[in-house]
Parts: sequence; C-alpha cells; structure tokens
Amino acid sequence: MKREEVVKFFSSLFGGRLAGEFYLKLIFYDEGSGTGLLRCGHRHVEIVKKMISEAKIGGRDNGFIVIGVSGTIKSAKRKYFSANLIAPRRV
Repeated sequence: MKREEVVKFFSSLFGGRLAGEFYLKLIFYDEGSGTGLLRCGHRHVEIVKKMISEAKIGGRDNGFIVIGVSGTIKSAKRKYFSANLIAPRRV
C-alpha cells in the first residue's frame, strides 16, 4: 500500500476533527515493508487500536496490525523497528 493511501485512510476513518481530538499523526510509513508508526494521545490508545484493526479499505481487510504500544516515539522506534527501517525524516 502506498503512503498516500495510508494517509487518506486515516483521514477518512477519523476525519479532521477526530484526528485532532485523538492527536493522530503518521510519524513514518515504509511502503516496502508496509510498516509504520502512528502517534495518538495516551487517553485514546484503545479506541484508535480498535478502529484501525476493524476498519476496511475498499471493502477488504486493511492489514493494519498493532504490534505494540509505547509511551514515546523514541522508545517505540527502539522496541519495534530496526535502525535501518526508520526514515530520518518525519512524514
């Protein structure tokens, strides 16, 4: 899936208002491996996990699987991603 499709998916799923309310931001997404890092507010972790795991893109399963939750972006990168996968820039 392309990065633009992922961004469009989250925009349509949460809408502009909800994305702001949940403090959602796609920190990075690697099209080659299909992995990424999504930030959200700590009070909204459970609802965000539920929404992205149950949502569908174009009538088919979206393929988003939550592999873990972390308190900070830095610790999420360290715990769940290899150093060569993480892009040095934010998206």
